[in-house]
Amino acid sequence: MQTKKQLLVALSAVNILSIAGAAQAVSLDQLSQISQEANNLYQQGKDIADKADEHQTNRKGQQNTSTACHNEHGLRSKKGNVHTRMKFVNNSAKEVKIYWLNYSGDRVFYKSIAPHAKYVQPTYKTHPWVVTDRHENCMSIFVSSLPSAIAEIR
Repeated sequence: MQTKKQLLVALSAVNILSIAGAAQAVSLDQLSQISQEANNLYQQGKDIADKADEHQTNRKGQQNTSTACHNEHGLRSKKGNVHTRMKFVNNSAKEVKIYWLNYSGDRVFYKSIAPHAKYVQPTYKTHPWVVTDRHENCMSIFVSSLPSAIAEIR
């Protein structure tokens, strides 16, 4: 929470500097530099927010439910009304594939994730996601249980 407040303060300061600079007829180069600094601060804030999400996960434990692959045939998506997002973090040395289990329980391909890459998928609390290797062998199944969940793939 503190990090978000710091980000808002920093962005407000940049906006004030931009307005003050424009009022003093700053050069185009100076405005460009201020804009670049604002973009850098935005990216730093985004990185801090991502790290805070990961820290929150480490502090509270897993933010999702991992299901054994042998349960896949009994799983399917149910009508969802609670939006979440699942952040897939591929900590393995191999590419993985992400599948949504639809309302019939069938796999629907969504994304391949490179080794050591991340991918954020908007979803619902009632939707299971299957992670497979390149040969379609199930590695894990995840269902989000919080507004922002992290699915770590090893």
